[in-house]
Amino acid sequence: MSEMHFHTLLLRDATTQTIANPGASHCWHRLKDYYLQADNELVKKELVEYLLRQTPNDGVAGFLRSTWLASMLNDDTHLAVAGRILHGIVPIDPDRLAAFLVFAWARILSHVDNRTAFSQAIRDAYFPEILHKLEQHLSQLITARPLSRKIERIQKVAIITPYLSSYPHAPTSTTLHQARILIEQGIEVALFSCLDLTVPGMTHLLGAGESTTMGAFDAVKWGSQCPPGIATYQGTEYFSVIGRWGDMLTYVAEFDPDLVMSVGFYSPLVAPLFEARPVLGLNIHSVAPLTPVDVWLCASPEDAGKTHAEWGSYLTNSIGWHHPYRVRRKPTTSAVSRQELALPETALVLISAGYRLEMEIDGAWATRMIELLESHPHVTWLLVGGKGIMPHALEQMSPQQVRVLCEQDNMPAVFQCCDIYVNPPRMGGGFSVAEAMAEGLPVVTYSDSDGGCKVGDSAAINDTDYFSKLAALIVSTDMRRQEGSAMQTLFSTTLDLDKSGPSLLAACDLALQRFTGRTTPVIF
Repeated sequence: MSEMHFHTLLLRDATTQTIANPGASHCWHRLKDYYLQADNELVKKELVEYLLRQTPNDGVAGFLRSTWLASMLNDDTHLAVAGRILHGIVPIDPDRLAAFLVFAWARILSHVDNRTAFSQAIRDAYFPEILHKLEQHLSQLITARPLSRKIERIQKVAIITPYLSSYPHAPTSTTLHQARILIEQGIEVALFSCLDLTVPGMTHLLGAGESTTMGAFDAVKWGSQCPPGIATYQGTEYFSVIGRWGDMLTYVAEFDPDLVMSVGFYSPLVAPLFEARPVLGLNIHSVAPLTPVDVWLCASPEDAGKTHAEWGSYLTNSIGWHHPYRVRRKPTTSAVSRQELALPETALVLISAGYRLEMEIDGAWATRMIELLESHPHVTWLLVGGKGIMPHALEQMSPQQVRVLCEQDNMPAVFQCCDIYVNPPRMGGGFSVAEAMAEGLPVVTYSDSDGGCKVGDSAAINDTDYFSKLAALIVSTDMRRQEGSAMQTLFSTTLDLDKSGPSLLAACDLALQRFTGRTTPVIF
């Protein structure tokens, strides 16, 4: 028996097992393993068609099938189906709902390349509805929360964030910096995180067995970025999500804040707190947070003063406050040479940074970048981040022209060895763009993205604009110098966190004002 024939038999056996027990996640996981090993695309196509005919399209089995298909076919139309099915499943399984939110968010971030597509994909996946159901369930099940009281001044702030992770995790850095800035304004701060991105038993709750691994938070390793002595409360990983949230609400109630600040895209913990306290939201993306807040700190002046309804009828009370400050310029811990980075001394170096570059650098855009490199043999493209995996689209490129590095602790020094920052077409990348701006690099990025929000009018509106600007920067030293200086000035005047204190306090005051308005009984 040939090895190919043997694998085909195993695949068919796993298919039969899955059809016999479609509500069992271990069957789908076994099927995934043999499906990924199969080389015959016709057999795989017939298998998918057979599964669609022979397995349920609703309930837990339908949900497992849809998440499996989303992963195996890399097709987010199945993600939307999974969201619709999950929203209708009763009784509620909070862990499965939370696992899907993590799974869907990660997939959508890796597949979309702008804010408009991101928002649409989030809505298509029933993300707002599922989160709202989870929030309602939590609010009804857990009674612990701060007692309602009159608040006249903001003196204590509880910062809620989905996850505190290891250095140099950008969202954790943002959370710590917000705490530092509030403390510098004379406010007492405590941090609360329920480890929302690591759901217990997550692999068993999804069809393809995905899970999330995050580094543990260590205040010592964050050094001066972590305010000394700050109270930090983290969920216990062995508890269910409801167990974690219940514990954390008790800790928040004991702290008794005057205001809650939510840092992140979403956290179910915020909804019950919204009932009793003013809430200020800071999303790590440039769209409105998917959490009930009184005021959200928007990166774009176009969103300021607007009551947003981006996520539907569940969230209509928040208003935007223009607050573009996002990044503190990191000190260069030590100088780094091009030789240490294995970069040619005489090359013109492009740099891109991020955790998901191996997925984001793909398709037609990657082809255009390859063509550009081939027409400029003196150009080297440095990719930094994550585990340093070479994108599949670039595997045939010369190592003299494409260099890959894993995540680096001393990014300012790395940027100083480079000439142009190149932001791929993606929703994210805003933190890396801002860090490059701080070091005086010219930036090429698309508009309608986190990175585009950082550079304003200089963002490219389409591929022609993008590659024309990049080509011009490559051939002109003067243009690079002028653009780099302009980016550094823009960072200093609009993005530097160290200048954000007065704006942040004003946003807190506005949140209190709106909270007072929504909780004061109307007397006729």
